[in-house]
Amino acid sequence: MGEWVLITACKKAKELKEKMGRAIPIAVNVSPRQFKQPNLAQIIKNALEVTNLDSDCLELEITESTLIDDAAKFIETLRTLK
Repeated sequence: MGEWVLITACKKAKELKEKMGRAIPIAVNVSPRQFKQPNLAQIIKNALEVTNLDSDCLELEITESTLIDDAAKFIETLRTLK
């Protein structure tokens, strides 16, 4: 479900960009479970490629509770996503 939501959000952001003539970032909530997926960066990269959306049009919303379990892994994932 998470990947479908991400791709759908990217498609909508792309449509908005084309209709409005400028980038309008869209935010997607990432659950702690999704954030811990080892292939999260690849899933996001694929969604951006499939929809041909610039990465600056996608914002990821991550809750603080995601940080609690493993701060080092959290930081590593953020660096990968950057």
